Amino acid sequence: MTFTIRSLADKYNGIVYDILFIFYSWIYGLFFRRIIAGESASRFFERGDAGLNMKLFILLTAAAFSEIIGAFFIVKRIRHIRTYPGQYPGIVKNGGSPYHEGDSIIFFYFWIGVCRITLSSYIGYIAFSALGLGRLSMLGCVAFIAKDIIMIRVYNKSLDLPLEAKPRRATRYAANLFMAFSGMVFASAGFDAFMSRSCNVLCNFHHWTGMGNFILSLILNLLFFSILYIPTRTVYYIEELEFTDSMDDARRLRKMFFFTAFLSIIPWLF
Repeated sequence: MTFTIRSLADKYNGIVYDILFIFYSWIYGLFFRRIIAGESASRFFERGDAGLNMKLFILLTAAAFSEIIGAFFIVKRIRHIRTYPGQYPGIVKNGGSPYHEGDSIIFFYFWIGVCRITLSSYIGYIAFSALGLGRLSMLGCVAFIAKDIIMIRVYNKSLDLPLEAKPRRATRYAANLFMAFSGMVFASAGFDAFMSRSCNVLCNFHHWTGMGNFILSLILNLLFFSILYIPTRTVYYIEELEFTDSMDDARRLRKMFFFTAFLSIIPWLF
């Protein structure tokens, strides 16, 4: 599997993001959890009446801008590959025709859209409540959803524009770092709030109620993880839909998702 992951990472930026996310899931408590834990839960479930917290607002706003910057670099790479496909023989195959698995792609778009709106509403609400806006924090939902719509529309339209200058390799590393920071902060905020309400209900290593309940809880955790994690990969999915050219690649990407989900969820069960 090492060779497969390495070969996929050369082609898809999202694989690098998956690996970074796994590592982050095991160490995130050392850096961000003190700021995010409890705050995200209290602000969402107490209707934004948890007072002013500029650190939290700056952190979430920085994460939003990091996503915009990271997505910009990723889109630039896609544009250059489209302009000069001959320079990327390991990426552009089958005459550049992408592989899509029938009508399931429609459901995939729908699922990404629902998850993206859900996460953006949640993060926007928390960010604006950190400004002490109380019930007006709902404006954060509108602001973050509008940000997503504008970002996706602008970048999607720019994909058709040719790009002459080849992006530097350093920009690819920078893109993944920006996207990783954004995705990890957003996912942490959501999952900490979820765990604060479910840790005494769902089975975990601190609240053990039997193997059957543990398996059921693991499935529910995986479902919630998907709602949080999938929208943080929106730009990567654009890249993967562009360059996936075979059923084998599609299956490998799907396996990588479950591999990432399983390894990322384990530390959240302690």
